[in-house]
Amino acid sequence: MLQSLRSKVFTAGRAETAASDPDVPASALDGVALLEAIVCETQTDALHAVVVTSGINALRLKRPVKNPQSLKNFLPRESTVVSELLRAHEEAGLTARAAAQLGDTFAALAAARAGAERFFVGGGQEADLAAAMAAQWSRLCDQMADGLRALAAESVGRLPDYHADNSATLAKMLASVAGGAHPCIDAAGDVVLPDLPQRRRAARRSLLQQVTLRHRGKNTPVIAKDISATGLGLDRVPELKLEELVQIEMTGGRRLMGMVVWIKGVTAGIRLGKPLPPNDPLLGG
Repeated sequence: MLQSLRSKVFTAGRAETAASDPDVPASALDGVALLEAIVCETQTDALHAVVVTSGINALRLKRPVKNPQSLKNFLPRESTVVSELLRAHEEAGLTARAAAQLGDTFAALAAARAGAERFFVGGGQEADLAAAMAAQWSRLCDQMADGLRALAAESVGRLPDYHADNSATLAKMLASVAGGAHPCIDAAGDVVLPDLPQRRRAARRSLLQQVTLRHRGKNTPVIAKDISATGLGLDRVPELKLEELVQIEMTGGRRLMGMVVWIKGVTAGIRLGKPLPPNDPLLGG
Protein backbone atom coordinates (compact mmCIF):
# COMPACT_ATOMS: atom_id res chain seq x y z
CA MET A 1 0.00 0.00 0.00
CA LEU A 2 2.70 2.49 1.03
CA GLN A 3 4.76 1.67 -2.04
CA SER A 4 1.86 2.38 -4.38
CA LEU A 5 1.12 5.57 -2.47
CA ARG A 6 4.71 6.72 -2.87
CA SER A 7 4.61 6.13 -6.59
CA LYS A 8 2.03 8.94 -6.82
CA VAL A 9 3.28 11.26 -4.09
CA PHE A 10 6.96 11.14 -4.96
CA THR A 11 6.62 11.62 -8.72
CA ALA A 12 5.64 15.24 -8.14
CA GLY A 13 7.52 15.55 -4.84
CA ARG A 14 10.96 14.81 -6.27
CA ALA A 15 10.59 17.23 -9.13
CA GLU A 16 9.12 20.04 -7.04
CA THR A 17 11.57 19.74 -4.18
CA ALA A 18 14.54 19.66 -6.55
CA ALA A 19 13.21 22.71 -8.37
CA SER A 20 12.64 24.71 -5.20
CA ASP A 21 15.83 23.67 -3.42
CA PRO A 22 18.62 22.29 -5.63
CA ASP A 23 20.86 21.76 -2.61
CA VAL A 24 18.69 18.96 -1.22
CA PRO A 25 20.50 15.64 -1.88
CA ALA A 26 18.66 13.05 -3.93
CA SER A 27 18.76 10.58 -1.04
CA ALA A 28 16.62 12.94 1.07
CA LEU A 29 13.91 13.63 -1.47
CA ASP A 30 11.64 10.72 -0.55
CA GLY A 31 11.45 11.85 3.07
CA VAL A 32 10.71 15.45 2.09
CA ALA A 33 7.99 14.36 -0.35
CA LEU A 34 6.49 12.11 2.32
CA LEU A 35 6.45 15.00 4.81
CA GLU A 36 4.78 17.25 2.24
CA ALA A 37 2.11 14.61 1.63
CA ILE A 38 1.36 14.43 5.36
CA VAL A 39 1.15 18.22 5.59
CA CYS A 40 -1.13 18.51 2.56
CA GLU A 41 -3.49 15.75 3.73
CA THR A 42 -3.73 17.36 7.17
CA GLN A 43 -4.39 20.80 5.72
CA THR A 44 -7.09 19.46 3.40
CA ASP A 45 -8.96 17.75 6.23
CA ALA A 46 -8.54 20.88 8.39
CA LEU A 47 -10.20 22.95 5.67
CA HIS A 48 -13.06 20.45 5.49
CA ALA A 49 -13.44 20.57 9.28
CA VAL A 50 -13.76 24.37 9.07
CA VAL A 51 -16.55 24.04 6.49
CA VAL A 52 -18.43 21.31 8.37
CA THR A 53 -18.20 23.12 11.71
CA SER A 54 -19.34 26.36 10.05
CA GLY A 55 -22.44 24.52 8.84
CA ILE A 56 -23.13 23.00 12.25
CA ASN A 57 -22.75 26.37 13.95
CA ALA A 58 -25.04 28.10 11.46
CA LEU A 59 -27.73 25.45 11.89
CA ARG A 60 -27.44 25.60 15.67
CA LEU A 61 -27.96 29.38 15.50
CA LYS A 62 -30.94 28.92 13.13
CA ARG A 63 -29.11 30.76 10.35
CA PRO A 64 -30.10 29.90 6.75
CA VAL A 65 -28.20 26.99 5.22
CA LYS A 66 -29.16 25.88 1.73
CA ASN A 67 -29.50 22.12 1.50
CA PRO A 68 -27.79 21.07 4.76
CA GLN A 69 -27.31 17.57 3.33
CA SER A 70 -24.82 19.03 0.84
CA LEU A 71 -22.45 19.61 3.77
CA LYS A 72 -21.93 15.86 3.84
CA ASN A 73 -19.74 16.36 0.75
CA PHE A 74 -17.18 18.06 2.98
CA LEU A 75 -17.05 15.41 5.67
CA PRO A 76 -13.52 13.93 5.68
CA ARG A 77 -13.90 10.35 4.54
CA GLU A 78 -12.17 7.35 5.97
CA SER A 79 -8.95 6.75 4.13
CA THR A 80 -5.92 4.56 4.59
CA VAL A 81 -3.71 7.29 3.13
CA VAL A 82 -3.09 9.17 6.37
CA SER A 83 -2.50 6.04 8.44
CA GLU A 84 -0.08 4.69 5.86
CA LEU A 85 1.75 8.00 5.72
CA LEU A 86 2.04 8.20 9.51
CA ARG A 87 3.47 4.70 9.68
CA ALA A 88 6.46 6.10 7.81
CA HIS A 89 6.83 9.11 10.13
CA GLU A 90 10.48 8.38 10.84
CA GLU A 91 11.32 8.47 7.15
CA ALA A 92 9.37 11.74 6.91
CA GLY A 93 11.43 13.16 9.77
CA LEU A 94 8.53 13.41 12.23
CA THR A 95 8.93 12.50 15.87
CA ALA A 96 6.85 9.67 17.29
CA ARG A 97 5.08 12.21 19.49
CA ALA A 98 3.98 14.33 16.52
CA ALA A 99 2.84 11.25 14.60
CA ALA A 100 0.85 10.01 17.60
CA GLN A 101 -0.78 13.43 18.00
CA LEU A 102 -1.83 13.47 14.36
CA GLY A 103 -3.06 9.88 14.62
CA ASP A 104 -5.27 10.81 17.57
CA THR A 105 -6.59 13.83 15.66
CA PHE A 106 -7.61 11.78 12.64
CA ALA A 107 -9.19 9.16 14.89
CA ALA A 108 -11.28 11.89 16.53
CA LEU A 109 -12.21 13.16 13.09
CA ALA A 110 -13.45 9.72 12.09
CA ALA A 111 -15.51 9.46 15.26
CA ALA A 112 -17.10 12.88 14.67
CA ARG A 113 -18.01 12.08 11.10
CA ALA A 114 -20.67 9.46 11.86
CA GLY A 115 -22.70 11.76 14.07
CA ALA A 116 -22.43 14.63 11.60
CA GLU A 117 -23.75 12.45 8.79
CA ARG A 118 -26.92 11.74 10.76
CA PHE A 119 -27.20 15.38 11.76
CA PHE A 120 -27.04 16.69 8.19
CA VAL A 121 -29.44 14.06 6.86
CA GLY A 122 -31.94 15.24 9.45
CA GLY A 123 -31.54 18.81 8.23
CA GLY A 124 -29.96 20.02 11.47
CA GLN A 125 -33.34 20.70 13.06
CA GLU A 126 -32.82 18.88 16.37
CA ALA A 127 -31.68 21.46 18.94
CA ASP A 128 -30.14 18.95 21.38
CA LEU A 129 -28.25 17.18 18.60
CA ALA A 130 -27.09 20.52 17.18
CA ALA A 131 -25.63 21.50 20.55
CA ALA A 132 -23.91 18.12 20.90
CA MET A 133 -22.51 18.29 17.38
CA ALA A 134 -21.25 21.83 17.91
CA ALA A 135 -19.45 20.81 21.11
CA GLN A 136 -17.87 17.74 19.51
CA TRP A 137 -16.67 19.57 16.40
CA SER A 138 -15.45 22.50 18.47
CA ARG A 139 -13.18 20.17 20.44
CA LEU A 140 -12.09 18.52 17.20
CA CYS A 141 -11.16 21.87 15.62
CA ASP A 142 -9.07 22.81 18.66
CA GLN A 143 -7.32 19.44 18.43
CA MET A 144 -6.74 19.82 14.71
CA ALA A 145 -5.31 23.32 15.17
CA ASP A 146 -2.84 21.93 17.72
CA GLY A 147 -1.89 19.20 15.25
CA LEU A 148 -1.26 21.73 12.47
CA ARG A 149 0.95 23.84 14.73
CA ALA A 150 2.94 20.82 15.85
CA LEU A 151 3.37 19.68 12.26
CA ALA A 152 4.46 23.17 11.18
CA ALA A 153 7.07 23.28 13.95
CA GLU A 154 8.59 20.01 12.79
CA SER A 155 8.57 21.12 9.14
CA VAL A 156 10.59 24.31 9.60
CA GLY A 157 13.50 24.42 7.19
CA ARG A 158 12.35 21.35 5.31
CA LEU A 159 9.38 22.66 3.34
CA PRO A 160 8.76 26.03 1.67
CA ASP A 161 7.36 28.75 3.92
CA TYR A 162 3.97 28.76 2.21
CA HIS A 163 3.09 25.50 3.95
CA ALA A 164 3.58 27.17 7.34
CA ASP A 165 1.54 30.19 6.20
CA ASN A 166 -1.25 27.88 5.10
CA SER A 167 -1.24 26.03 8.43
CA ALA A 168 -1.26 29.29 10.40
CA THR A 169 -4.28 30.57 8.46
CA LEU A 170 -6.13 27.28 8.90
CA ALA A 171 -5.35 27.25 12.63
CA LYS A 172 -6.98 30.69 12.96
CA MET A 173 -10.03 29.50 11.02
CA LEU A 174 -10.29 26.42 13.22
CA ALA A 175 -10.15 28.61 16.35
CA SER A 176 -12.88 30.83 14.89
CA VAL A 177 -15.34 27.99 14.21
CA ALA A 178 -14.44 26.32 17.52
CA GLY A 179 -15.71 29.54 19.11
CA GLY A 180 -19.05 29.28 17.30
CA ALA A 181 -18.45 31.31 14.12
CA HIS A 182 -19.63 30.19 10.70
CA PRO A 183 -17.33 31.91 8.17
CA CYS A 184 -17.98 29.36 5.41
CA ILE A 185 -21.74 29.98 5.27
CA ASP A 186 -22.61 33.27 3.59
CA ALA A 187 -25.70 35.43 4.18
CA ALA A 188 -27.63 33.55 1.50
CA GLY A 189 -26.89 30.20 3.14
CA ASP A 190 -24.39 29.04 0.51
CA VAL A 191 -21.15 27.24 1.34
CA VAL A 192 -18.13 29.41 0.55
CA LEU A 193 -14.62 28.03 0.87
CA PRO A 194 -12.16 30.58 2.24
CA ASP A 195 -9.14 31.76 0.28
CA LEU A 196 -5.82 30.50 1.56
CA PRO A 197 -2.53 32.39 1.29
CA GLN A 198 -0.58 29.57 -0.27
CA ARG A 199 1.02 30.36 -3.61
CA ARG A 200 3.48 27.85 -5.06
CA ARG A 201 6.60 29.10 -6.80
CA ALA A 202 7.40 25.65 -8.12
CA ALA A 203 5.70 23.40 -10.66
CA ARG A 204 2.55 22.75 -8.61
CA ARG A 205 0.38 25.20 -6.75
CA SER A 206 -1.89 24.16 -3.91
CA LEU A 207 -5.47 25.34 -4.40
CA LEU A 208 -7.70 23.69 -1.77
CA GLN A 209 -10.83 25.23 -3.26
CA GLN A 210 -14.23 23.99 -4.30
CA VAL A 211 -14.79 23.46 -8.02
CA THR A 212 -17.48 21.77 -10.08
CA LEU A 213 -16.73 18.49 -11.84
CA ARG A 214 -18.91 17.86 -14.89
CA HIS A 215 -19.07 14.32 -16.20
CA ARG A 216 -21.76 12.01 -17.57
CA GLY A 217 -24.22 14.90 -17.59
CA LYS A 218 -23.86 15.52 -13.84
CA ASN A 219 -22.39 18.38 -11.83
CA THR A 220 -20.54 17.40 -8.64
CA PRO A 221 -18.81 19.72 -6.13
CA VAL A 222 -15.26 18.49 -5.51
CA ILE A 223 -12.05 19.91 -4.07
CA ALA A 224 -9.19 20.99 -6.34
CA LYS A 225 -6.17 20.17 -4.18
CA ASP A 226 -3.44 21.38 -6.51
CA ILE A 227 -2.72 22.41 -10.06
CA SER A 228 0.21 22.39 -12.46
CA ALA A 229 0.62 23.48 -16.05
CA THR A 230 -0.51 20.04 -17.19
CA GLY A 231 -2.96 18.76 -14.61
CA LEU A 232 -5.20 19.00 -11.56
CA GLY A 233 -5.35 16.94 -8.38
CA LEU A 234 -8.94 16.45 -7.17
CA ASP A 235 -10.35 15.23 -3.87
CA ARG A 236 -13.84 13.99 -2.84
CA VAL A 237 -14.57 12.84 -6.37
CA PRO A 238 -17.50 10.59 -7.37
CA GLU A 239 -16.91 7.30 -9.14
CA LEU A 240 -14.72 7.96 -12.17
CA LYS A 241 -13.07 5.80 -14.81
CA LEU A 242 -9.56 5.99 -16.20
CA GLU A 243 -9.30 7.91 -19.47
CA GLU A 244 -12.75 9.41 -18.90
CA LEU A 245 -13.11 12.97 -20.24
CA VAL A 246 -14.29 15.53 -17.69
CA GLN A 247 -14.76 19.26 -17.39
CA ILE A 248 -13.77 21.27 -14.32
CA GLU A 249 -15.40 24.63 -13.65
CA MET A 250 -13.19 26.81 -11.49
CA THR A 251 -14.22 29.65 -9.19
CA GLY A 252 -15.26 32.51 -11.44
CA GLY A 253 -16.66 30.25 -14.13
CA ARG A 254 -13.51 29.30 -16.01
CA ARG A 255 -13.75 25.79 -17.48
CA LEU A 256 -10.95 23.32 -18.11
CA MET A 257 -11.17 20.08 -20.06
CA GLY A 258 -9.14 17.05 -19.10
CA MET A 259 -8.83 13.29 -18.85
CA VAL A 260 -8.70 11.09 -15.74
CA VAL A 261 -5.20 9.59 -15.58
CA TRP A 262 -5.18 8.08 -12.08
CA ILE A 263 -7.67 7.28 -9.33
CA LYS A 264 -6.99 6.51 -5.68
CA GLY A 265 -10.11 6.13 -3.56
CA VAL A 266 -11.82 9.54 -3.55
CA THR A 267 -8.84 11.34 -5.11
CA ALA A 268 -8.01 11.57 -8.81
CA GLY A 269 -5.53 13.12 -11.20
CA ILE A 270 -6.71 15.00 -14.28
CA ARG A 271 -4.42 15.68 -17.24
CA LEU A 272 -5.45 18.90 -18.94
CA GLY A 273 -6.25 18.79 -22.63
CA LYS A 274 -4.27 21.98 -23.16
CA PRO A 275 -1.29 22.92 -20.93
CA LEU A 276 -1.53 26.22 -19.06
CA PRO A 277 0.99 28.94 -19.95
CA PRO A 278 3.59 29.84 -17.27
CA ASN A 279 1.90 33.20 -16.60
CA ASP A 280 -1.59 31.74 -16.21
CA PRO A 281 -3.37 33.22 -13.15
CA LEU A 282 -4.22 29.72 -11.91
CA LEU A 283 -0.50 29.09 -11.50
CA GLY A 284 0.00 32.31 -9.61
CA GLY A 285 1.77 33.87 -12.56
